[in-house]
Amino acid sequence: MGAKKLTKGPIELIQISRWRPELNVFLFVSLIALGNLVLFQKPLLEFGLSVSSLPDTSGWMQILSLQVLQFGLLASVLFVVSVFSITAVKLLGAILAVINAIALYFMLIYNMEIDRSMIGNILNTDARESSRLLHISIVPYLLAFGVLPTLLMWWVKVRPSKWIWRLSESVLTFAAMLAFLFQASSTWLWYDQHASRLGSKILPWSYIVNTARHFNRIALTDRDQILLPDAEFRPLAPARKEVVVLVIGEAARAANFALYGYDKDTNPFTHDTTLTALPVGLSCSTNTISSTACILTHEGREAGSHSAF
Repeated sequence: MGAKKLTKGPIELIQISRWRPELNVFLFVSLIALGNLVLFQKPLLEFGLSVSSLPDTSGWMQILSLQVLQFGLLASVLFVVSVFSITAVKLLGAILAVINAIALYFMLIYNMEIDRSMIGNILNTDARESSRLLHISIVPYLLAFGVLPTLLMWWVKVRPSKWIWRLSESVLTFAAMLAFLFQASSTWLWYDQHASRLGSKILPWSYIVNTARHFNRIALTDRDQILLPDAEFRPLAPARKEVVVLVIGEAARAANFALYGYDKDTNPFTHDTTLTALPVGLSCSTNTISSTACILTHEGREAGSHSAF
């Protein structure tokens, strides 16, 4: 059967064939950016609402500018990608949808923020540790927010236009976003006050930007490691030699150690030794890399996550 045109005029946005809708590039990219707003901004929107000036007019402008920023950034990037290939747009959209779905699950279930330190933890964990955080409850998130949008994107037909029009759409979208943000310059101070928290909750930019920041920090602080010489214990030495071994538990709390009074025998290999359990202390952070850096460097709480590498 032939296609039925839903609009008339020089710009035909959508057509319906017998089984599949056909969209032009502008509408297709706009729907992906809009879908990202609808599906993946719950953590960001909840935080934005909690720190906004609502119900004042300035508060509504803060939330509106947050929506414009998200839509404009993603749409601009997708328009640029469309200059090279529509298939690349669909592939990128599918990858972002799946990763966003996984990120959304951890952000909602574990109240996680995807900042640079968290990216460091993710990239430096192993399969055994990460598997403990996975649960069957992630499946609905993957299906509803990852697989279904992916299938829809690949199902829809996209009518390609001239590359110059697609590039122009990217430039115009980005320019319109900047124009709005300059018009709403009263919100800039609000962004500055909450930049780190907002940046750790906005998908997909939280993990894209912070992954780049993570590797940039490694490149800036990379230095050759000089190993200490092998230890030597001389039996005729007059002074008694002592060796201190630090056992740093991964995601471990003092309340879960038998050495600190836990009713289960969680330390079966050390309870018959002369091991000394140090007094319970407070962690400098809630993630492994930052906490370890705090313990092992002279910088203490001021230690960056890069110090643990």
